Amino acid sequence: MIRIMVIDDEIEEALGIREMVRHALEQRHEPAEISVHQDAQAFLDAYAAGQSDVILLDIQMPRMDGMTCAERIRERDASVILIFITSMIQYAVQGYRVEAMDYIVKPVTPALLEHSLSRALKRLGRRKTLIVRADDGMRSLEADELLYAEALNHRVILHTADGEIRCTQTLASIEAQLEGYGFFRCHAAFLINMKRVQHIDGNDLYMAGKAIPISKHRRRAFLQELTAYWGETI
Repeated sequence: MIRIMVIDDEIEEALGIREMVRHALEQRHEPAEISVHQDAQAFLDAYAAGQSDVILLDIQMPRMDGMTCAERIRERDASVILIFITSMIQYAVQGYRVEAMDYIVKPVTPALLEHSLSRALKRLGRRKTLIVRADDGMRSLEADELLYAEALNHRVILHTADGEIRCTQTLASIEAQLEGYGFFRCHAAFLINMKRVQHIDGNDLYMAGKAIPISKHRRRAFLQELTAYWGETI
């Protein structure tokens, strides 16, 4: 479950952002716990490292501004993803000090928020837990462990560095769980982890020494997605 915190002193705006986040994650079939905080100082008094995966933070707030709050957050939590919400884009330069992932310029729209959340989910990909119905019962594994999933004879085989897991569910259901986490359906029978792609040769991609076909009608979209993914992770 993704834990997201929204810090904004304007309660109506904060609740609106929470609703947009909830809707965007529901579309991705991603369960989330979303909390709203109006006072940055009170938030800091209670915050400890590891309590949140993503913090959406307004910059202009009374008592303590968002940039100061972000600096204090970074002192105790090096991994949480920070996304600033502001009407003053000049703060972007200061954001490098706290390693902010993104800025959303007000007014916040679903499209802008969806774009930032998509980037955040890619960063969180290695924390994503995939739940599957395997031959020996329910199993879970980290998304980062999965090399690729293969549909074969009405079953799905999950290929990992440690071996295979045979599942009794559809490739589409696994694809839905992994949407937004750097996976792509390059072929009707293959869902691949883009992080694990080693190179491409013609209509095949290679990972872990195995050639996986790229459908002709999906090749262009795949190359675009892979280029965008590599751009996000460089």
